[in-house]
Amino acid sequence: MAFKVDHRGSFSKHLRKLKSNNHNTLLDACDKIQSNPYVGDQLSRVLKGYRSFHVTNTNPQYRILYRIYLCQEINKLNLPFCTQKIEHTKTELKKCDGLVDFLDVGSREMFYAKYRTKKGVKHLKR
Repeated sequence: MAFKVDHRGSFSKHLRKLKSNNHNTLLDACDKIQSNPYVGDQLSRVLKGYRSFHVTNTNPQYRILYRIYLCQEINKLNLPFCTQKIEHTKTELKKCDGLVDFLDVGSREMFYAKYRTKKGVKHLKR
């Protein structure tokens, strides 16, 4: 069982700008999140429904902001970023548990400041 991954354009852009050693560490963290998306902390208030993974073995420390969509949510919400609907057959559900949507990555300092208002969260929605 595995989760599919979708990278937001801003996520990929910020990831490319990083130093190579931090870049590789963050890619390893993304693999860890893909294998178990519930490893990150649940966020609250304005960012309810989103998760944050803390990468602490780099200098500076980084945060990865992501959201989990289960197969049932993808089909129910008819999400536009999903390339194809995931059928609710037993074989398809065994292949894919859902989708991990990576939204943003950045250093720990002031990472959440831009999302503290509902206006800041609007650009995260697809």
